[in-house]
Amino acid sequence: MKKLTFYIVFFLTGFSLFAQEKFELHVSAKAGYFFPPNKENNEYFPENAFSPGIGIGLQYNVLKKTSISLGIEGNYLNPSMIDYRSSQIDPLWHSVNIPFRIKQFVGSHFMLVGGATLIRQIKGYWNDPLTLYRNQQIPEYSWELGTGWKFNKLSLYLIYNHSLGTFEKKIKTDPNTAFPVDVVHREIYLKVQYPLWKF
Repeated sequence: MKKLTFYIVFFLTGFSLFAQEKFELHVSAKAGYFFPPNKENNEYFPENAFSPGIGIGLQYNVLKKTSISLGIEGNYLNPSMIDYRSSQIDPLWHSVNIPFRIKQFVGSHFMLVGGATLIRQIKGYWNDPLTLYRNQQIPEYSWELGTGWKFNKLSLYLIYNHSLGTFEKKIKTDPNTAFPVDVVHREIYLKVQYPLWKF
């Protein structure tokens, strides 16, 4: 009888593990605030700016309260900035990002989130193979940490994002010139996420 009970419990446990929906396809939107540190009080430096974005991702539930996800996100970033002649320039730092995140539930609703992001700027940077000047480094990388709260299906996150080091941005001002600036990407953002499909 004990053996029969053991086999039944073992079978039901295994069945429940395999029956669980392991994958989730979700969409997200974010409202970010870009505030790069200007330690030297450089006058020719990008100002703080609003940074919205949208994305889609695939999440895999590793354990009951632990999951990993990989996504693709479009991000808008266009801070104000002047050059050495006090002329307004236009840093088009819009990007396509690939975030990898780990999410851990603490309790039923509260979450801790961490990960890394590959940032691929779309346009507006100096990249001329025929020039003697150094081109802008593409892609860039960043790390992030944050918290979240799950409301039924909807998830809300507050996340801090920081680049892995300083990146020299080469802002293309016309077909033949660029304006360089060293930037540490620093941003805090609010993100809303909603599941489309679980399987």
